[in-house]
Amino acid sequence: MKTEKRALVIIDMQRGFYNANALITINKVIKQIKRAKKFGDTIFVVEYTPHSSYEITRPEVMKAIGSYPHSRIYKCRDNGSQEILAACDSHNSRPDVFRLCGVNTNACVKLTLIGLYNQSRYYEKPYSLEVVPEACNGHINDNIFQKFTNQYKAKTIGPIPAKKPVRYI
Repeated sequence: MKTEKRALVIIDMQRGFYNANALITINKVIKQIKRAKKFGDTIFVVEYTPHSSYEITRPEVMKAIGSYPHSRIYKCRDNGSQEILAACDSHNSRPDVFRLCGVNTNACVKLTLIGLYNQSRYYEKPYSLEVVPEACNGHINDNIFQKFTNQYKAKTIGPIPAKKPVRYI
């Protein structure tokens, strides 16, 4: 039985994004990194780079990745799907499943999901999409989140977290 190749896509966990500074989000993304490393998944770190004020990915996230092989991907718009797929092509390796987490749910996570969905139909063997709501943060309510994941045939991994007070660092 062939094992699925999976990729964890960490989107915009940069200090310049307010929601990337929530301690709970940082910890949940780190939990996904540990899971990816345990199962030998590919890790993509996607960074939004049109302005230097966004900085690089949070040090806690990069420390969790450590020396584990990963690709850092730079994008200059909200949808990073083309850059992610180009990185896959440059390594001659396309995962069977893309698992998304990060910020901002209402913009970059959502638009990257839509972009990956739209691109998947051009491949002989389309890949699957997963979103980890507890490892995402942004201005979006539960109903909208569920609607866009369903619309783009993304599997939601775990519960959509209840709104709780968030501590920012």
